[in-house]
Amino acid sequence: MCGFCSEGTAIELASALASGKVWAPELENMMTFDIAYLQESEIVFPALERVEEQFKNAVAELNAKGIQSLAQLKAADGMVPLESWFERVGLRVAFCRIVELLVKKGFDSDEYQNLITTPFVAEVITTLCQFTPPFNERFFAPDSSLRDVFQRDWFFFDKAFSNKTLNRSDFIADCVKLLTTYVEQWHSKGEDWEEDFESVQVAFPYIFLSFIVVESHYPDSGVFAQMVKNTPGHFGASFETLEMWLQRKAALRLFETMGLSAFLPESEDEDEEKSRPPLIYYLLVKQKLNSVAKQTLRDFILQSGKYDPDEDWSLAKKRRLIYMAPQSFIMEKLKRQP
Repeated sequence: MCGFCSEGTAIELASALASGKVWAPELENMMTFDIAYLQESEIVFPALERVEEQFKNAVAELNAKGIQSLAQLKAADGMVPLESWFERVGLRVAFCRIVELLVKKGFDSDEYQNLITTPFVAEVITTLCQFTPPFNERFFAPDSSLRDVFQRDWFFFDKAFSNKTLNRSDFIADCVKLLTTYVEQWHSKGEDWEEDFESVQVAFPYIFLSFIVVESHYPDSGVFAQMVKNTPGHFGASFETLEMWLQRKAALRLFETMGLSAFLPESEDEDEEKSRPPLIYYLLVKQKLNSVAKQTLRDFILQSGKYDPDEDWSLAKKRRLIYMAPQSFIMEKLKRQP
């Protein structure tokens, strides 16, 4: 399954959840459903329960092969199979959602304290802190304060450390630096940066943390527009589609600060797109557009020359392949909204 297909599942799931559904059985048979649910659910805990089931099944398979621990798996096969294992069960996504809750809600919040008392959450934190490399020269300066940030105690015991670190000026500056480096190197190289894909996956928890910190302190940063405009390099190589998930989060942030104009060309003569059409559909799913913005979007789609009202897009709709006919998805969504 390619990254676009995985993203289609996530966006359609977001649409179902935004309409008031607590579940989407019509999507449940999709291969990446559990990971998409963890990415898009506003409430973290039920989504983590789904991942826990996948985790236990995957561990049982390893045990049946005589592998009793992830450390043994890494020692036997190296980091690539271990990273693939993380991807399969959505462990990095789970870890990132836990990090997000800690940063946004705070160590003392009921939401966070209730979460970390869950055995599976404790296992996720312990595992990722153990196996996420503390240093990656592709993204980090040697003296970066992010270098050793993922320590187990940070999540469970050291409230003073987590509170102090998250508001320290040098830590915030290092988050800005890391996120900027990631966007400049990974969102600008297209598919020609394929050889560094694994580096991005391994470093992603740090990148995600940096995104959350920058979003909190600099919500109008230009880095979000860069993330939306440029598709991540080698976006189709992972079921998790971590970079596309982060791009969707950047789209929501950009819309909050700049509105719809940040996603559309400034004039009819401007050929270069400011965003992928599926991201605009995602905005319709997640945000409330006023009547003026909706009409502006309709006019843009009609004038783009890429929308055919007579096009048979039933296959794309049936399989939820938004990237095959994004303009049709957008127009249909606009018709159904008041």
